[in-house]
Amino acid sequence: GIHQGGLTLPDRDYYLQNDPHMQDIRDKYRAYLVTVLKLTGETDDQAKTDAGSIIDIETALAKGATPRRELRDPDKRYHITTLTALDQLEPNFDWAVYFTGIDAPKVSDINVGQPDFFKAENQLLADQSLDAIKAYLKFHALSGVAPWLSQPFQDASFDFFQKTLNGQAEQTARWKRCT
Repeated sequence: GIHQGGLTLPDRDYYLQNDPHMQDIRDKYRAYLVTVLKLTGETDDQAKTDAGSIIDIETALAKGATPRRELRDPDKRYHITTLTALDQLEPNFDWAVYFTGIDAPKVSDINVGQPDFFKAENQLLADQSLDAIKAYLKFHALSGVAPWLSQPFQDASFDFFQKTLNGQAEQTARWKRCT
C-alpha cells in the first residue's frame, strides 16, 4: 500500500498549530534547512528561498494528512483502489513509472491509506515550481543521510533532531554511533 508521508517534523500538528512552542520549533527547523542547504554550496539568499519552498511544500502535505487520532481507525487507513483509480486520484504523479522504478510487483489493486493526502499531493505538484520540488527532494536526500556525512552535516542534524526535538544534551561520540 501507499501512505501519507514526506514530512520532516514528527507530526502534521508541528506545521499547523500556532502556539509559541510550535512556532519556535518551526523557526529552528527553518534555520536547520538553511544550514543544510548552505553546506551544499548554496548562497544565503538561495538557501533561504529554498527553505521557504520546502516549508511551503511540507505545510501543504501536512494540511492533506490525516490526523494521528484518526489513523487509529482502520477504516480510515484501508482503501483498496485500482491502479487506474489511483492515476485519476493523483494524475500529476506518474505511478506506473514510480512502481517500475522501485521494482514493485505487478498488481491491479493497491491500498491507498489516505486518499485525501494524495489529492493534496496532486495539487501541490500542480502548484509548486520545479525548482521548489527539486529543493524539497535535495533537502530530503541530504537530511536523511546527514548523520553519516561530514561533521558539519552531523552537527546540524544532531542540533535539530536530537537536541531541539528530543532534548538530548550532547551528541554521542562518533565511535559509539558507528558501532
